[in-house]
Amino acid sequence: MVEKALEGLKRELAATILAEIVQTLGVQATLGKVRSRYRISADEIQSKVNINILDYFEEAIEEFSANTKKGVIRVPKKRFRSKNSLIKEIIKVLEPSRAAKGAIKLDQFMQALPEFKTSLEVREMMATPDEYLAKWNNSTAEVLRELEMFSPRKYDPKMYEFLLATAFTIVFQLPLYSEYGAEFDPEHQSGIVWRGRFGKSAEDFAPGGMSDVIAYTRSEHFVLGEATLRFTRTQWETEIEPIFTHVSEVCKEHNISKDRVYLVFTTPELLEMTYERLKTVTRLYNVLYLDAKDFFMIASISNYIPGLSNYEVVKLFNNLNKTLNESRSFGSFKSNQKDEISHWMSNVAETFLNTFMAVKIYGKLARQSGLVGFGELTDWLVKDKDVVQYYGIMAVSSGEIQRAIRDELDRFVSYGSILGLIRQVNEHAQALPINGYENTLYKTLGHLKKLLY
Repeated sequence: MVEKALEGLKRELAATILAEIVQTLGVQATLGKVRSRYRISADEIQSKVNINILDYFEEAIEEFSANTKKGVIRVPKKRFRSKNSLIKEIIKVLEPSRAAKGAIKLDQFMQALPEFKTSLEVREMMATPDEYLAKWNNSTAEVLRELEMFSPRKYDPKMYEFLLATAFTIVFQLPLYSEYGAEFDPEHQSGIVWRGRFGKSAEDFAPGGMSDVIAYTRSEHFVLGEATLRFTRTQWETEIEPIFTHVSEVCKEHNISKDRVYLVFTTPELLEMTYERLKTVTRLYNVLYLDAKDFFMIASISNYIPGLSNYEVVKLFNNLNKTLNESRSFGSFKSNQKDEISHWMSNVAETFLNTFMAVKIYGKLARQSGLVGFGELTDWLVKDKDVVQYYGIMAVSSGEIQRAIRDELDRFVSYGSILGLIRQVNEHAQALPINGYENTLYKTLGHLKKLLY
């Protein structure tokens, strides 16, 4: 009986939230936008009061009608109870002994919604690609392995699209959403949207009408990803040509400059005919091609640098579009593209070397007590797999790594000291409590925000 009552209350709460969303969107309340906003609201409620209503969307939306011509969702003519009262009632069912305490928490949540959103933003900024992918029973290590060892025979269209979405999640370090048939929404929160359907695994590929994957980046750019396993002569007509129609429609409808939209086409094998046609539109669109190995390389360096700016990735996309535009032949394009990616990786690795090494050193020191000598620290770092690979990206040979670390170790430790992570005493270092670093980081953010207002 309790379970049945709980199901009914959750269904009613879902309908109430949908009604609020539809009323807010008005004539813009298409199914894709409503679904996107609903997921955001459902995530907020689960994060704060641990009530999961994410799976009630399909049931609740059945109560709502739609304009058959324009596809606009309409609110049914019925009375909806307030969201506040419904959540209170659900808490009473879930936690009778703590209902009063739950109600107080809920009131605080409702009254301080802006503060709650700020808290969510901070927690979201602290999340890592591994945390994003864990929700999909995946990890960065698994995705990188799939990209590195990619074989088209192992994939069907929906799996290939989902692989592209997970690669974007690592590259841009953004959360991943599965929103079946979602429309383009320039106000969507930063994240990667796969337009296919996900249950316990990828269940259905993205329908037509928009690209397979949409990335809403933190650099205020939009990336449309198209993944196809086809490498026949119909590759262009069936998979690529429609993308440009999507871009034109999106830019016109939402008054967005084409300079803010990037089109990424990925397939196991690019045909020369497709390359030639892509090249003809590089002056009109920010279009580029990436294969699985390209994604592996780009995602690898992003995975090494927590918080790598989305602007850095967009900078690479600009260069790859230029490489495609200026290529003289199919063969030279493939060679120049690999060189451009390697060059970008090396530059990014050098730029963020201090950050990478300071974090690595802190990780080593945090597992020790007291001061650790520079000699012992150097020996640790030389044997660390990630450090070796990172220096390899900068074209430092394995024989030169020890000397490079030894010569630059003082700078790395000093940088960690500036961040508030490391205490340095002569040729020794010690990890400091992490809350000191957190305080410095948040206070700095607070002062920076004041400069903007």
